[in-house]
Amino acid sequence: MSYPVVPVSACADANIPIPSLYGAEILSLTAVPVLNYTQTASQDYNYNHPTIKAEGVDFCNITITYTHPGQDDSLGVETWLPLSTWNGRIQSVGGGGWIAGRFFLSYQAMTGAVAEGYVASSIDAGLRDKSGQVAYTPDDWAMVSEGNVNLYNLQNFGSVALHDQSIIVKAVTENFYGQKHEYAYWSGCSQGGRQGMMLAQRYPDAYDGIAASAPAIYWNEFFSASIWAQTLMNSRGEFPEGCEFDYITAAAIAFCDPVDGLVDGLVSDESACKFDPMTLVGQQFNCSGKTSVISKTAAVVAASTWAGPRTPEGDFLWYGPNLDARLSGDASGGAQTSDLGYAQTACINGTCEGAPAGFGDKWIPLFVQKNSSASWKDLTPENLPGFFKESIRGFNSIIGTADADLSGFRASGGKLMTYHGTADGLIPLKQTTHYYKEVLKLDPKAQDFYRVFEVPGRKSEASRAVEETGTEVSSSPATQSTQAAARSGSIGSHASPHGSASFESQQLTFAFSPPAGSRPGEAPAQRFTGHGSHGDGNAPIGFMLNRGPPAEPPPRSSFASSPGYLDSIRDGLASESGGWNPGEVQPQLQISYLLGDSPSTQGGSAPRERTESLISDVEVRPQPTDPEHCGFTGRQAYLFRTYIMRIAPSIDACHDARPFTLDVPRLALSTPILLNGIFALASRFDTQADDNAEKTDLESTYYHNRCIELLIEAFSQPPETWDSTLLTAVVIMRLYEEYDNETDSHYHHLRGTRNLLNHDAIARFVTQGGLAEAASWVHLRQALYVFLVRRTPIEICLENFERSSTFRMNDDTAHANRIVYLFAKVLKLFFPDDGTGFLASSTAAWEELQGEVEAWYRDKPVSFRPLFYDRPDLARGKPFPVLWMSACPATVGLGYYYASKAIFRFQDYNSSNSMVGFEGTKKRFDSEREITFYLCILMGLALSNEAVNAYYLPAHMLSLCGHLIRHPLEREHTIKYLAQVRNIVQWKTGALVKTLKEQWAELDSF
Repeated sequence: MSYPVVPVSACADANIPIPSLYGAEILSLTAVPVLNYTQTASQDYNYNHPTIKAEGVDFCNITITYTHPGQDDSLGVETWLPLSTWNGRIQSVGGGGWIAGRFFLSYQAMTGAVAEGYVASSIDAGLRDKSGQVAYTPDDWAMVSEGNVNLYNLQNFGSVALHDQSIIVKAVTENFYGQKHEYAYWSGCSQGGRQGMMLAQRYPDAYDGIAASAPAIYWNEFFSASIWAQTLMNSRGEFPEGCEFDYITAAAIAFCDPVDGLVDGLVSDESACKFDPMTLVGQQFNCSGKTSVISKTAAVVAASTWAGPRTPEGDFLWYGPNLDARLSGDASGGAQTSDLGYAQTACINGTCEGAPAGFGDKWIPLFVQKNSSASWKDLTPENLPGFFKESIRGFNSIIGTADADLSGFRASGGKLMTYHGTADGLIPLKQTTHYYKEVLKLDPKAQDFYRVFEVPGRKSEASRAVEETGTEVSSSPATQSTQAAARSGSIGSHASPHGSASFESQQLTFAFSPPAGSRPGEAPAQRFTGHGSHGDGNAPIGFMLNRGPPAEPPPRSSFASSPGYLDSIRDGLASESGGWNPGEVQPQLQISYLLGDSPSTQGGSAPRERTESLISDVEVRPQPTDPEHCGFTGRQAYLFRTYIMRIAPSIDACHDARPFTLDVPRLALSTPILLNGIFALASRFDTQADDNAEKTDLESTYYHNRCIELLIEAFSQPPETWDSTLLTAVVIMRLYEEYDNETDSHYHHLRGTRNLLNHDAIARFVTQGGLAEAASWVHLRQALYVFLVRRTPIEICLENFERSSTFRMNDDTAHANRIVYLFAKVLKLFFPDDGTGFLASSTAAWEELQGEVEAWYRDKPVSFRPLFYDRPDLARGKPFPVLWMSACPATVGLGYYYASKAIFRFQDYNSSNSMVGFEGTKKRFDSEREITFYLCILMGLALSNEAVNAYYLPAHMLSLCGHLIRHPLEREHTIKYLAQVRNIVQWKTGALVKTLKEQWAELDSF
């Protein structure tokens, strides 16, 4: 097929149509012709390719700058389009380290791509330093303010900008050439590898083929684990010189190399070798011309780093590097990543200190602690596990890249390749192996479209800094000169990368064919039989040997994109029978398809021992006499029932039709977003019931992350596609996150979904009836809790709710929802958004609203009257009244009525502070007693009707005005009430109890 030749004159801003990108605004488009472009892209930095020289290439450099309105970002997509040599294909290239792209590594890859005829593309994700240049560290973009991560920047970096790029580059290509591309590919390593994996996981239709080598997947686990060795040295106060670690590494390789039967300087089967570095303690060795001795600290740190981080109790957290990976490193600032190591130190005149590699030491302070003044030096082996867990919980859905469900990518017809070096000292090979096994658990035939190759002796891929020699592609050709004259040279000598490999094929064709001897349609387990074996001999992971270029390129029919820099896959990759058998894993079980990988991992993280797994290891198919069932494991069935019996009724407390109890479970059986949400919420509930249930906590985090990923995907679609399922999932995830955080539940309350209350979609939902309308009202109640705790202006368009059928009906549900609506209006007056502060109680607005609330009470149905009422009596030790109600909505409705009364009185209390003398003091005391009375009614109402979840509102009201409770008995029972909340609804109240006690103590001291 022939492809168009485009004249230079076409490369002008005015000739290039502006592409359309949903949810974004294009700020600018610039088109610059680059003529007679001559550069060399070295195989060391042109990842996944051989050295390629661009000679006299003419192309059009089109750069598009755009923003996501409301997010205060500015992102760039740079695309190079050959004028006369286009091959009909697109190749987008990845970034490295903390950089999304558009830096020297990206430009080398783009040089190689455009030389081969590809349209080449790279992005910057809008991440720049204060000077507007490429940000090599996240210091200048990580936070919007102290305590607040810039989540928009992080989500752009994590996934959104990648999806945007795929749309833009395809549109620009079609507009420029007048025809669509044939194939689109992604090529990247390290960060670029993670980007490729994110595309396969979250945007499976973006690219036809993805080469993702040494991918920085499991971002939270890997980044948190990278600081482990430094915390060990810091806690011991000893920082061995790098030569100690180099000696230990060399000794480990020498000890383990012969195990595979061939002494070649490579460790091909680490699992078969048990090397103990403690045997080296006290040995003398030469270090830079002086005699040194291996210290116990160096041996302990080496062994612990290889083993990976652990909790103080010894529980596994994450993987460490292989023992042939470099532990030491060059901390001079001029090193590439292959010269970095987890245990690197910086030594001056014999005095050494820790010198982290720039990953976990940045990630934890800036993103997890959210404090630019925090230091990695304060991290210890004891507190690191907490930050490790918080990192996963807070950011896995944004940047984790840990989803093992690649069914979407399979369905799209895509091909995916990964290779990873055993000697990678930055990104542990074991996490790539772990991920591949998780994929194979879900899809035993994943090798049809996804291959992973382990490369003995290979180091890490990206370069952190560059040593300039000669001409370097360090910036965009468009910025070097507008119409470049002939130029020549080669990429600067960047030393060896951490795993470059070359594609023998001139095209990324990704033609995966099974080796000879396999049955049609069945991908065999790949093991190299001529030189060692993988640690798990049954794992279908291919081996390649780093022993120089092959004598002949591997045949394209075998594996068109095999790295030619390494040995070819060779005939040794033959089908073998063994422990791996596709028949041993239940194929295409419906529930496994809905859920993804096993909940025995945290977002795909470290495995934990369990008696159940997502897919049962025994009796994978029901016997003919067995009844049909959903395919749940016993644990999943327990969680599902927990939701129905213990959680859903409380959500339905304001709705007689019980949609969350009856409708949601039925929908969840065929809706992944709801099913994952239910499992997450029920698992979290179960966790809170047992303070020591750490394993269940990991389980809930897994399901939570799955649901959030699906939410992000759903919200990226046009609003007209949003439905009640989406809103219901938001409600469930908000409940989950109320359980999840003790000190500031509002912070993790899906802040982005707050805008949903102001969207036209809500106006549509509240008029639909059924689940959609019920979920809208629950969503409103949840939002009110947040504003109540945060004491900030109510940013809710209440007019949307005025269209609800609630205002046309007279049943208990409608009457309860009306007082919720009125309470929202009360808060909107109490926390005004016009900066006026508390409004005077005599204003017409307050008086009118008080009249509406009292009219609601007068018109209440008879079912809203307590069946039994016993007033409080402090003399009898009863500070709370007893109010037995006959209807659930009545319990909720009365709660909001008395909460409104408390707010009215609290507003009077605040306005009385401007009054002086006895009358002002008396009014304040009267207000305090009345507010306390209403608070006691709220708590009594909740305790009197335990079957109804009326516990949240009193707790949130206590956070606002609980400090006004004066009587010791009332205070004592308030604390008991909060303990009851903790026990019954599993909502953490410890922080609130602590705050109230501190407030009371301070007030009593006056």
